[in-house]
Amino acid sequence: MWLPAQLLRATSGILPTTSNEDTVINVLRLFLAMACSPACTLNGRLLIETLSRCGECWELGSRATKAASLAAASQCLRTFCAFLMEEAEEVKKTAPPGLMTQTQASAVYNEVIPVMQWLCSRLVEPNANGSPNKKADNNCSLYLTECILTLTSALPRNVHANPHFTSFLWQKFCPTLAAALGSPGRVNLDKKFT
Repeated sequence: MWLPAQLLRATSGILPTTSNEDTVINVLRLFLAMACSPACTLNGRLLIETLSRCGECWELGSRATKAASLAAASQCLRTFCAFLMEEAEEVKKTAPPGLMTQTQASAVYNEVIPVMQWLCSRLVEPNANGSPNKKADNNCSLYLTECILTLTSALPRNVHANPHFTSFLWQKFCPTLAAALGSPGRVNLDKKFT
């Protein structure tokens, strides 16, 4: 139960700027192995810490480090969603017949909301600061949008039965994502094309 927290604490000082690239990649492999382990459970707080660490490696690392950090983050997100799906099924199985509805069983997906909020806040953060370093912002945005894509595609279809999750999507997530991606600007249409 304590393995993810201990691994995050033990590797807190290892970043691409302060450590050898091979060391950073091996630490990211540890995160990947941790996510693939059936005995390891991630909660929302630990997942956010892991995504943050992988994001730091993504921003500061080389091409190999970026690939390793994205693989580790994606696997952690998939594992987290699989754990929530198993928990929802377990809640439905252990409840007395007729007392548990799909909506009540999908309440376990409330734990996804803080993770999505964190990803959205990080996605909008560079735009809010007015940072002149657009290249770093684009790199971070690419990592964050990949994480959002992985998370949303790993969630099961029955997550829509959770009213808190659905209202979060419509009230916070979709507007934040649209603001982060920006408007397409003026499109010049060909006069001959109708």
